[in-house]
Amino acid sequence: MTNKPGIIGSVVPPIGIFGGTFSPFTVAHRAIVKGFIDRYRLDELYIIPTIVNYHRAGKEDPLLDTDKVEIIERIIDTLPEFYRKRVFIDKSELAYRDLCRGMSDEAWKSLVEGRRFIHTLLDFNVRHGIDKDAFRPYVCIGTDSFEHLDQWYMNTEIGKICNLVVVQGRESRVVNRADIPWVDFRIPYEYENVSASKIREKMRCRDWSHYLEDVKRLDNGDITLAELGWI
Repeated sequence: MTNKPGIIGSVVPPIGIFGGTFSPFTVAHRAIVKGFIDRYRLDELYIIPTIVNYHRAGKEDPLLDTDKVEIIERIIDTLPEFYRKRVFIDKSELAYRDLCRGMSDEAWKSLVEGRRFIHTLLDFNVRHGIDKDAFRPYVCIGTDSFEHLDQWYMNTEIGKICNLVVVQGRESRVVNRADIPWVDFRIPYEYENVSASKIREKMRCRDWSHYLEDVKRLDNGDITLAELGWI
């Protein structure tokens, strides 16, 4: 899977953006990708792995030494071709990099501050020739990110440059933001309780390639999410 060059021409197909720390990218994230493409009939979906979510600034990424991009690519490769050919990993300057290792706390926080969401989105729009007055990409974020939206830089401007889609679980009670338009989005119930932290614990004990083997076992029906200890 490689980066896709910028879109040429005035006609822009439906585009989606799915960002996050993906620590790690789970089968729940994969379900979001599939459902997101289906719901909005996306021609292209760009996954943007970030250094850290803005509202979690100051917290070290537990999988900083792990090749997140490769994990994402390998799990996306388990999807049918219809979805695989529509997904691209954004590896631009504002996406995830191994820049944090060895940095002082002050330098690290400064780096996080520079990776503001609206800057990333504006940069994406420019690189892909998107005119916000003619087309707005669909941007998928989680409930926790949405609930901390007031901490985001220029947060009231976000709705003006994208269509915000918020992933909710069945028990989610999202605090509405009347000043920012958004729509809710849900994934199949069995994936709603998948825990990235429980997966991380297992990945600390074994090489992460075993994680991919577990995904294959799950897809083959050889084991359940509960038996894997992922929920």
